[in-house]
Formats: sequence, C-alpha cells, structure tokens
Amino acid sequence: MSANRSSAAPSVTTGTQPGGSSSMSRDENANGQHNAWKAAIESTLAKCSSDQKLILSQIKTPEAARAALLTVKLQQRSRKSLMVLGKIRRVLDAVKVFENAMRVYSNAGMTELCLLWGSLTVVIQMASRAVSCFDKFLDLMVFLTENLHRTEGYAKLFKSDQRIAMFWRVVWPRFERRLASVDAQMRSHQALVDVEASAATMISTLSAESDAREYRKMWRHRAVITWLEPTDVQTDYERLKTQRLAGLGDWLFEETCVKQWRKGDSDILWINGIPGCGKTMLMSAFLDRLLEPDGGREATECTIFFFSDANSGTRNCSVALLRSLAAQLLAQNPELADVAYQIEVQSGQPRATSTTYLTRILQFLLDANTNFDIVTIVIDALDECSDMEESDVLDFFLRLVGKVQPKLRLLLSSRIESGLRDRLKNYPKLSVTPEKTYTDIETYIRTTLQDSNMANLQEGRLLSHITEQLTSKSNGQFLWVRLMLHELRKATFVWEIEDILNDLPAGLQKAYLRIIHKLTTEPRRRQEAARALFSWLACTERSLSLGELECALALRSGDQSLEPAAQMVNLQLLLDEVCGSLVEILGSDQNAVRLVHVTIKEFLVAPPHLWETDNQALLRFHVDANASHAYIASTCITQLCFPDVKQISIREERHRIQTKCQLLSYALMFWATHLSKSGQPTHELLRQVLWFLDSRNMEAYLEWYSQQKTTAQSITLLQSQFTAWISQLNAGDPRVELTVNRFREHFEKTAQGRAENFGRNSPEHLESVHQLATLLHSAGAWEAAEKSARQCSEAREMKLGLDHPLTMESTFQLGTLLRRLGRVAEAVNLHTTVLEGRRKVLGTYHPDTLETEDELATTTLATKTFEQACKAEQMSRETLLRKSRHYGKDHERTAATKNILASILKDKALALKESGQGLLAVEILKECEKLCLSCMQVRRTTFGEDHPEVSTTCNMLGIVTQHLGRLEESEQWHQKTLMTRLKIFGPDNPHKQRSMRNLVNTYAEQFEIEKSQRMRRRLIASLLINPVLLRRASWSAYESCAVEAHTHGSGQG
Repeated sequence: MSANRSSAAPSVTTGTQPGGSSSMSRDENANGQHNAWKAAIESTLAKCSSDQKLILSQIKTPEAARAALLTVKLQQRSRKSLMVLGKIRRVLDAVKVFENAMRVYSNAGMTELCLLWGSLTVVIQMASRAVSCFDKFLDLMVFLTENLHRTEGYAKLFKSDQRIAMFWRVVWPRFERRLASVDAQMRSHQALVDVEASAATMISTLSAESDAREYRKMWRHRAVITWLEPTDVQTDYERLKTQRLAGLGDWLFEETCVKQWRKGDSDILWINGIPGCGKTMLMSAFLDRLLEPDGGREATECTIFFFSDANSGTRNCSVALLRSLAAQLLAQNPELADVAYQIEVQSGQPRATSTTYLTRILQFLLDANTNFDIVTIVIDALDECSDMEESDVLDFFLRLVGKVQPKLRLLLSSRIESGLRDRLKNYPKLSVTPEKTYTDIETYIRTTLQDSNMANLQEGRLLSHITEQLTSKSNGQFLWVRLMLHELRKATFVWEIEDILNDLPAGLQKAYLRIIHKLTTEPRRRQEAARALFSWLACTERSLSLGELECALALRSGDQSLEPAAQMVNLQLLLDEVCGSLVEILGSDQNAVRLVHVTIKEFLVAPPHLWETDNQALLRFHVDANASHAYIASTCITQLCFPDVKQISIREERHRIQTKCQLLSYALMFWATHLSKSGQPTHELLRQVLWFLDSRNMEAYLEWYSQQKTTAQSITLLQSQFTAWISQLNAGDPRVELTVNRFREHFEKTAQGRAENFGRNSPEHLESVHQLATLLHSAGAWEAAEKSARQCSEAREMKLGLDHPLTMESTFQLGTLLRRLGRVAEAVNLHTTVLEGRRKVLGTYHPDTLETEDELATTTLATKTFEQACKAEQMSRETLLRKSRHYGKDHERTAATKNILASILKDKALALKESGQGLLAVEILKECEKLCLSCMQVRRTTFGEDHPEVSTTCNMLGIVTQHLGRLEESEQWHQKTLMTRLKIFGPDNPHKQRSMRNLVNTYAEQFEIEKSQRMRRRLIASLLINPVLLRRASWSAYESCAVEAHTHGSGQG
C-alpha cells in the first residue's frame, strides 16, 4: 500500500514496516520523493528574479537565514530596529521547529530545505521594502509560526504509531482537493493582479509618454521664445495706459474710416500725423477697445501689437518687431511650438536675427492658427524702425492681408514720411490734425494743472488763459504742451507765467533750444553732467538703468575704482531739475532712463547749422556722434580696467563684481561697438586701449567672452570692429600692427592656459585653438592658421570621431585654409568628407551643409580646369536652388551662393574667351554681372557698406566689368574694394593685396602705365611684409619682382 502512494502526497519514511518492504519499493519511494522536490524547486525558481534565485540556492539553514535577514534592520528606521529584529528571531525559532518535522515527513535534505529557509528569507526581504506595512507583515508571520511548534509533536507520533501514517494516507486526498481549490483561487487572484498590474503599467506608460510630449512641447516653446528674445510690449502698453487720461482720444472712434475698419469693411488702417501729436496714446486707446472682451472684440479675435521706439536699441528695427509679434502669436498657439522649433533649428542662428526666418515663422503661425478667426496686428511708430524703408517687412504684411486664413487686419501709425507715404497711399488712412486734438489738449492742460496753485489764481481765469494760449499755439502737439507746462510749473510769480506765455517758442525745435538755453545758466558742473547725459542717451546701444547711468557719469578716464568724491549724490534730482522735460525714467524699479521723444535725439545729433544759432554756449550741448562714441568707449574701457574685473571669468564672483561695478554689464557687451563708431583714434583713447590690451583684464574679458557660448565668428566680428577703428590711423603707424596683434597674443595665451588647466586637447583647449585659427584666418596669417586648424581637427577626430559636428567644423576650416594656400587637391578631399558627414548627421538643408556645398564648389573651381569649372557650376546652381527654396531669394545665405556662382561663371567665361568663343563668354559674363548686382543689393542691406562680404562682391564686379571692356567702371569698383579692405583687414592682408593686383591690371589695360607701376611697387612692398600669396603658382609673376625689390633694397641699405 505504501508502495502505491501518489507522488503528489507527502512522502513518509516509517522505518521498519510490518510485513517488510522490498528494496525496489524503497527505491521507487525515494525516486518519487526526489522528483517531487525537484519539480517544486524548479517551479519556485522559475518565478524568482536573479537575486532571489541566488538567495534560494544559498540559504539552506536557519543560521544563514538569520545572517541574511540582519540586513533588514538596516533598511528600517533606527527607532524600530530592535523590535524588527526581535520579531524576525521569533519567526526563525518557530520555523526551526518546523524544519525538524519536515525532515521526518519528507525525508528532506539540505537541497530541499532551500525552499523553506530561502523562500522565507526572500519573502521577508521583499516585504521589508514596504516600510509602512512591514510591521503588520511580521505580526502575521509571528501569528502563523506560533502554531508550528505542534508539528514537532506530530512528528514524534508519526514515527511511533503506524496508524497515524495510515490515517494520513486516508485523509490526504480530501486535503489535497481542498488545497488544490485554495491554490486555484490564489492563482486566479494572481492572474487578476497581473492583469491589473499590466493595465496599470500600460496606463502609467501612456501617462508618461503624454507627460513627455507635454514636457517636450513646453521645452520647445521655451526654447523658441528664448531664441526670439522678444521685447516686453505688455509693460509698454500698461505704462501708456497709466499715462493716458480717461476719455482722451474718444473722438477717434467716431471717425468714418475707423468705424469701417472695425466693422471689417477694410483690412488696413494707417493713422499718421506730425511728431508729438499723440499718435502713440491714440494707439494705446485703440488697443483698449480691441482687448476688452465686451468692447467690440469678437470672441475669436486675437490682437498682437508692438510699440517702436527709436530711443531703444531693442525696439527700433524690423527684427525686433517680427520677434515680438511671433512670440505673442506663439503664446496664443502653444501647440505650434514643435514646428516653430524646427524653423529655429533650420535657421542655424543662436539668436533670431534673420528677417527671412522671422517672416517664415510668423507666416507659419498665422497659417496654422486654428484658435482665432481674425488676427489683428497693431504697430505703432513705423517710422521709428530704422530699417523699415529699406526692408520688405511692411510689404510682407501688406501681401498677407486678404491672403491668409484666419483673416488678417493691420492697424499702423507713423509720421508722414515719403517712403511710408508712397507704400501706404492706396489704403484707408486717418490724419491726426491739430483741429482733431485741440479738445484733448485742453483736457490735458486742465487735468495737469488742476491740482496746482495756478488753478485757483485770479478766480480760475489764469488757468483758462494758460489753456487758451497753449492750445492755440501747440499746433496739435502734446509734446510741445508738455514741455511748456514743465516750464510753467517752475514759475514763482504770476508775472513770470505771463512772460512765458507771451514768449512761447514756435515748434519743437525752438522749444528744445529754449530748454537748452536755460541749461547754460546752470553751474558749470551741472552743465558738464547734462552734456555727458545727452551723449549717453543719444548714442547708447540699449537703455540704461539709473544705477548704470550714475556710474557712467561718475567715471573718469584712468579711474581704478569709483572714488567716493566722484559719486553722484542724487542723479534723479539732476534729471528732474536740469533735464526733467527732456528725460524720463521708466519702470517702478528705475530700470530705464531715456529721452522723452525721438525728436529730442534727432535734434541733439543734427548738424550744428540746423540749430540755427551762433551761440557757442548753446552749441556745447550739441551731440557729436563720433566724439560721443569715443567718450562712451573710453568710459566702458575704464570700467573694464577695474582690478575686480580680473575675476569676471569666475562665475561665483560675477554677481559681486557686477554689483560693485554697475556699468560692467554694458561695458562688456558694447565697448568695441562704440570704439568702431568713434572715428579717427585720438592719442588718449589709443593709449587707454593699449593699456587695456596689455592688462590681465583683457585675458579675463576674453575668457568671459568664451564662456558666453559665443561663436568664433562673433569673436572675429569683435576683432573686425576693433581693426576697423585702428586702421583709420596711417597704415605705417607701428601702433596699428602692435594693437592688432594683441588679439592674437591673447588667444595664444588663452589656448596655452587652457591646455595647462584642463589638459592638452581637452574640449576647452581645442575650442581656444579653433578660435585662434579663426582669428589668424581673418587676419590673413593663413599658414599659422593652417597649423592651428590642423591641430584642432586631428585632435577632435581622435577624441570625438570623424562625424562629430565639432570635428567637421575644424576640418571644414582646415580645408578652406588649404584652398587659400593653393593646396587644392587636399582641400577637395577634406570638403568632400565634411559634406558627406554633414548631410548624414545634420541633413541636406542644414546651414552648415549648404555652406559646405558652397565651399566645395569654390574649391573645385580652384583646380583651374574647364571640366572642373563646369562641375563646380552644376554644384553651385543646385545649391542656389536649394537655398532659394529654403531661405528665400533675398536672404544673405542665398546671396553668398550667387556670389560663388558668379565667380565660377567668370572663370568659365575667361576659359571660353581664350578658346575663341568670345560671344558665348560675353553672355556668361552678363549673367555673372546680374548675379553680382543682386548679391550686392542684399549684402548692402544686411551688412552695410564696410563689410568683408560687400567688398568681395565689389571685387567681383570690378573683374567682370573689366572683362566686359568697361574699364573706368572697373577701376571704380576696384578702388572701392581696396579702400574697404584696407579699412577692414589692415595694410598687408592678402585680400588687400589681391585688390592691388587687380588695379595693376586695370591700369595697364587703360594704358595708365605710371599708375600701374606705382601700384605694382606698393604691392611688392606689401608682399615683402606678408608673402603668403607668393607661395601660390598664380602669383609667380610677382615673386621675381619681390626678390628683385628685396635685393635692391638690401643693396641700398
């Protein structure tokens, strides 16, 4: 009977059984036991993690379990550790009793006991992770194990009484069925828990993905806003609301054209008028009506706005206008942040400066908007956008009206200037005439004076007299009235008021002269402070805070600290008493001091003869732009030379230093800008600049500049601004070369310092080497630049890999330098490799990829074969097509490709001309000229006259017109190129030497032999100083002349 027991039932070893037992039965019984334990162990292990399997395999005794569970107390709070350990000890002692019984019932060995002690250890360790319920779990374990001591007695009975064994075999099937039912219920519950867990996991995953999408959208929205860097127009609007009197401008909404515009009969309305007539206040009143939910604005209408300000460098250009409008539209449609972010990435710009991309992103936001049926754009003071007449931004808005959904409406205001008048003459307009503003001016005067003593004098007749006089002579200009009221409030006697009213100036200019005339009666020190104040406010690159302005006015050239005696007691008092009617402080935290109106700035910087006075005391307040920029540059450099500034590159010290040196933030950003606008260098300013360049402060400044994530091109622009200033000295002046070379020396020191501090070929060191190579490249030291670029390229390739963007950046620069040095084959290989990498990593339309296509076409052309010229032409035309689609036809990047294609066509035409195909060559040269003129128009608008890219196009036009036989025109282009390159690059730069060679050839073709020889001698002298071009085969004709000149010079010496 015992031999036929089911293997599923507990195996029983009974010692010597009645009637005996065969050895085969004992073997079968042992095998059954072994198989049962093996199946149980395998089933348990299959459900465990790797860490749990390790515990089950190792924990086979109560001692091992106790040692493993001692770690549990370390996972609990220290105040409960003894309690936890006590409960675990009670559980272990009880299970030890159960182990003895288990050995009797199942003949279990050490391997099988892992299921007991290992499982117990795993369960308690898993429970210990849930600190909040661990105590309750241990209490349950203690309760269960308190009954385990009975198993010891059952084991003794099992050994001594065979009837117990027989009874067990009888009752076991029933127990097994009940146990199976419980097991099935537990498995069912486990399945339900697994389903719930899977559903919870799925829900959690979907929720996480949704959260990730929302976070990405939020992050991209923030990134686009940072890229746009919009001005705070809401603050402007709130300020205007507080300044505007209630009811002022109500007449505006009774005008027929305004009613028609508001009803939607017209989409554009232009409000115009003379300076100071209150246009900005009228626009703020209009905004009130548009923004009020119950004030006529439709529920599905969106209004965005911008207030231009010629006094502010952040509000006086079309780029600032587009940035602000795009940011406001994006705020109304945050769901469009993803696509807006893609446009930002495509631009390749760290900050939005391209009108092409800004108009693209604005048009996308308008087209994709689904939240509003109508979008209204309000732009005040269009005439104060300095580039509005030259740019096509206004035309962009006019083109959109009537062509986009949602419907677009424009509300514009400006002075009546010829350029704007011609472009807006066919649209509805409202002119703000004196007759329309007289009632508002009367209200303004009475409200302003009603709380003063003048309101009650002469039983109110004086107030009526003042109101009548000022209104009749105001010509509808609120600004003029404001200036006169400020003067009247200073009167002490009634007869003074009468004198002022009897001698009112006619117009704003006379009013300004009258105010300045009063300044001439102030003490000398106050006059000096006022003149310095006007210079700062008329020429500053951004608005200054009261603290910055106090520091600026107190500093003197050579100061090493702000002397206590030089500090201003009360700048606000000076502004109120001396310049109060011309200057205002904006913001509750006094964060912007500015001139009251743009016409004041225009008056201060106007040529002296327009002041219509010979009074020298008055003319001392005239602001000379060059002298003012020189004064501001000197003040900025003085601030930069403070001893504390040596630590500006230490981030932890920066806040302390900027608090102590209040002008430092402005000086760091704009000292070189003011220097480049200061005209001919003076001896004193040059001395100060040289001292700064020799100081440790300059090294700290360049280190700070590098920390701002500034590109090498921006640092080159800094050097270009500096070089443009210093190059105004005589080219032979030794201070020119000395000063220009300081930048190179500082970058070499910076690179060396970073190699010592961060390690040679560290990312920081290689960035400095790359910047140094860029500066050497710009300065014409191509051979030295090639060494630095090669070092950077090879090190980055080793550390980062060939396809890393930084490696490709350095390799691209190396290829360009090799092309300039005449090593064309090597340059072609490098640029081909970079192009393949950038297409793969960055994409076809990335700016760096398109720039590489341009450079590869230029390098291919440098091989000087007709076949390669045709290949380069095909490449360049494909790039031009891509750029035109991507950037637009009038974008600067597109213009760069036009210039390259023109160069290719020029070389191709010359090759055709030499082969006898003159007519075809002329046609190609005409296409080349057309491309150059188109490129010139874009580059002049974008960069101004004195820019390297403009000089490149001028040079190309000189060459093309020369080959078309228009030699006088060619000479003019080459002369202009030479003067511009001399100003930008200095006397012995290879770019300038090329222009000199072109002039040599042009003079020779015109048979002006003397001019040609004189220019040739100048060229040879320059090549002796910088002979880099003589290493190129195309300059071999000049090498022998240079040697002769050198020999001749040595003989004379």
